[in-house]
Amino acid sequence: MPTHQLQGLVQRQALSSFELQAVQQLAEICEKAEQIHLRVIWDLLRERLEIEALDFLYYDDGAVVGYLCLDDHGMEAKEVVAYVHPAYRRRGIFRQLLAAAWKESRLFGIERYLFICDEQSQSGLACLQAIGATLDFSEHDLILHSQLKATVFDHRLHVRQATLADLEALAQIQSESFGDPINVVRLRLAQRLENPLARFSLATLGEPGITCHEPVGCLRVRDWQAYTSIYGFGVRPDYQGKGYGRQLLETVIAQLQRESSKPVQLDVDTSNQPADHLYRSCGFQPRATYGYYALSIKDGR
Repeated sequence: MPTHQLQGLVQRQALSSFELQAVQQLAEICEKAEQIHLRVIWDLLRERLEIEALDFLYYDDGAVVGYLCLDDHGMEAKEVVAYVHPAYRRRGIFRQLLAAAWKESRLFGIERYLFICDEQSQSGLACLQAIGATLDFSEHDLILHSQLKATVFDHRLHVRQATLADLEALAQIQSESFGDPINVVRLRLAQRLENPLARFSLATLGEPGITCHEPVGCLRVRDWQAYTSIYGFGVRPDYQGKGYGRQLLETVIAQLQRESSKPVQLDVDTSNQPADHLYRSCGFQPRATYGYYALSIKDGR
């Protein structure tokens, strides 16, 4: 799609290939300017369902100089990533993008935003402070490039790919691990199990030959173009501190590395020191630390 006539703000339900290339190029400029890493998963932008406007672009003489994107899975809150060309900052472009996004989000009952900002981005942090966003939590973005050899601590632990038939076991693990209501977890997992692009691994404990094994831990794998991500890694409290989590993680990573040469990525809350230590002991290295800054948009705030 030609962009030479575009000027000012444009909102999209999905980006064209030309627009996707333009916002990627803009991201590279912004990342290079501050030596940061923007939290944009490009594969997700290619998978937009075109139900609501989630992409907001600002043009100057046909060139994209500002961009704001919302995630497409939040029901009451939306994650937000935004960036403006360094030469076009302090011109109110971000506030125009934000105002357009607010207007759209309120139509769908969204009450708050979570802005994701690399903690090394001085311009991003200053911008969030100016609009009154406050830090909710932070995560380390960790990446593994080196080969990992799985260690077996207990031969009674079995790791396999989960199916919809394992929904209750997965819900029990996730609910106990993260403290979320099991009904909410069950609904979320049922939706994710139907996604052909996501795979769940389930670890159970039991003696060989016994069909009834106790669910211990689980995680979800999603394959992206540039890397493979691990999400929702949890071990039931009664089984923590026994090496089962490490065995599950290492088994899955070893399998992923046999299938592909792509690096493996995961996130960990900065306050979760035991998990952070586990990941780094497996060879994961920090790529960035992101702050998630909350801002209420209810009633126009």
